[in-house]
Amino acid sequence: EPLVEAGIRRVIGDTYRSLGLPAEALEHLEASVALYRAHAPETDPLRLQAVGDLAILYDDMNRKADAAALYAEDLRLRRVVDGPEAESTLVAEVNYAGVLLVAGDLEGAERAYASCLARMREALGEENTNTIVTMQHLADLYTRLRRDDEAEALVAEAVAAWDAIGQGEHPYALVAVNNLAQLYGRTGRTAEALEMRTRAYDIATRTMGESHPTTMALLAMLAKSTAAQGRVEEALGMTERAIASLEASVGREHLNTVQLLHERVELLRTMERFAEALEASAVSVEAARAVYPANDPKLAIGLSVRAEVLLALGRAEEAVPVLRETLKIYGASLGPEHEDTRRAASRLRSALAGLGRSDEAAAVGESEGG
Repeated sequence: EPLVEAGIRRVIGDTYRSLGLPAEALEHLEASVALYRAHAPETDPLRLQAVGDLAILYDDMNRKADAAALYAEDLRLRRVVDGPEAESTLVAEVNYAGVLLVAGDLEGAERAYASCLARMREALGEENTNTIVTMQHLADLYTRLRRDDEAEALVAEAVAAWDAIGQGEHPYALVAVNNLAQLYGRTGRTAEALEMRTRAYDIATRTMGESHPTTMALLAMLAKSTAAQGRVEEALGMTERAIASLEASVGREHLNTVQLLHERVELLRTMERFAEALEASAVSVEAARAVYPANDPKLAIGLSVRAEVLLALGRAEEAVPVLRETLKIYGASLGPEHEDTRRAASRLRSALAGLGRSDEAAAVGESEGG
């Protein structure tokens, strides 16, 4: 019986997706949707569920175009089957707002999120989980638009709402706490940022385990907030722990590990432990070269820090080629007028002038970085 098979495959696919096995889930959910489309009317509730589940899977797998088509189909049919103000329809509208966001229609996404949130508040209440999640989606958009005051108000409301319904350790609650820490940090409220970073790390430790990559990423963020409070030695210890854990779980040549390797160098430089910083920078740059494309600005960041350590050690001759490469990368990736390119050019000119190579210093910018 095709519809029985469709239902079984949907359940199997959802199970695989919940276990973090998207490839296995994909086979079953695509087969389920194909069977429902062949043998059930488009308004069949189980068919709708399968379409929605496959849309979410495509989204998780970064197949945005495929997800967008299914989200649009889901929303169109939800309005017909469930009604325009039903919770399922409002959730479908929120999902489609995400499609607008990915497509770059920030205005349209804002209108959709704001409309959904207002209607969810009225129909579902302030403490409904879908209402709270929609608050966070709109706050994320405000953060992207640098409307930090509006973002902070919504994220703080979301954190309070998760606490009010006794779900302060829900995965979305963890995201909200971490985002609130980020907003506090951006506005210079370092003590409040540290409090939220500590809470996020504690939640992740309890719910995911101490060695989980997400927990380690949050530990790294906690280290940065700790350093901002002047507790640099303590921050370095946290960073070292996170590096060791990530190297064991995902390896050194991984984006998250490389970011932490760079941060370790910065902390050592802040503490004026320049010999250790130089050794650490060799490790971070080597890992960055394995991870980033040759002209990626993130590679230039690591090179720039290495150059500064060399200069601090009085090894300007060795710093010059590193500064040249930094400038070349910024010029190629960001253009000659970007502030990072200009800053790199200025730093190279200064180093060359300090070595008495004034002609070379004067030529910087004509042949390098644009």
